[in-house]
Amino acid sequence: MTIENEQVHLRFTLDAVIDTNGEGHQALAAHLEKSMAQAVGNGAITGHTAAEVQDYTSNVSIMDKGAMALSEDDLSSYFSNQIESGAMDLERIPLMMARLALRDPADVRVEIAERIEMLNESCDPAPASATGSSIAPPRPF
Repeated sequence: MTIENEQVHLRFTLDAVIDTNGEGHQALAAHLEKSMAQAVGNGAITGHTAAEVQDYTSNVSIMDKGAMALSEDDLSSYFSNQIESGAMDLERIPLMMARLALRDPADVRVEIAERIEMLNESCDPAPASATGSSIAPPRPF
């Protein structure tokens, strides 16, 4: 069954762990970006059918080990500590959640991992919260 003049928004996600065998990370990222552009251009995305890609965006991110190691417990603990310490304004949480929901999940992981790392490396930590964690004020999302 063919539907005339209908457009569909599809999202393709690929997370790849690559043994570099000495190749540079940036070169591999550039190759993946180029491969996506070629797949769009040669019809591979639409399976060489009559369908045409009208618009697309692609993003290749190099994920650091800290971001990949984050667990649900790590994230929950980070946000709980920020709220309990008063470092995160309760009235801004809905706005922060909306901003996070609209961002690429990989970019969110990287940003939160960086924030946690900054807290862990802080030379002048804030007083310990009720849970015993040192909390510094977060950058606004």
